[in-house]
Amino acid sequence: MNKPGTPNRKDAGLVAAAKVFAKAFSDSAAAQTPPTGFAKGSGMSLGAAGVVEITDDVAETMAVLRARAMKILRSKAGHERAMDQILFKAAHQSVLEGKSVDAMATVLIDAVFDQSLVTYEYVAPNRLFRFNGGTKSIQIGNVRATLTSELQTERQTAYPKGNVTLIPGDEFSMTLHAGTASITLYGICWVVSVDAIAENV
Repeated sequence: MNKPGTPNRKDAGLVAAAKVFAKAFSDSAAAQTPPTGFAKGSGMSLGAAGVVEITDDVAETMAVLRARAMKILRSKAGHERAMDQILFKAAHQSVLEGKSVDAMATVLIDAVFDQSLVTYEYVAPNRLFRFNGGTKSIQIGNVRATLTSELQTERQTAYPKGNVTLIPGDEFSMTLHAGTASITLYGICWVVSVDAIAENV
C-alpha cells in the first residue's frame, strides 16, 4: 500500500499504458527499419538499441503513458521533453537487454518515477524573519524559514561527507577550496523544497 501522498506506481492505467508503449517500441526496434524506409512523418530515436523509428504507434502510446504519469505525479515535475528522454533511454536499454514487455513496462515506470521525483532545495537569505524564544524553524507547505546554523546541522547529519558548508553571517560570500565550498548566508534563510525533473528547477 502506498503512503498517503505517495504517487502510485502500480496504478492500473499507468501499468497498462506502459505495457502498450513497451510493445510498440519493442516492435519498432525489432523491425530494424533503416531511416530511408521510415514512414512519412516518422521520427527516430537513437540509443542503446540503435536507430528506432518513432512510428505513429510509438508516439501515440508514449503520449498516453506520459500523460498518465504526469497526472499521477500531480506536479509540473513531468516536463514533457525531459520525460520523453527518460522513457526513450529506458526503452532502449530494455530492448538491448532483451526484456519482456512486462519487464520493460516496470523499468519504464521506475525510470520516470525515480528520475522525476528528485527533491531539490532552493536556499536564499531571509531578512524578513526574526526568531525568539528558541524557535529555530517555521514551515508552511514546502517553504521554510530556518536558522542557517540549523540548516547546516541538518545537512551535516544527512550528508556527513558533503562538500558544502553553510556559515551564518551578515553578507553573502562563497569560498572554494580543493573541491569543497563554504557559503556564508544571512543568519536566517528561506528553504524551498521542490520535487522535479532537473530541467524544471
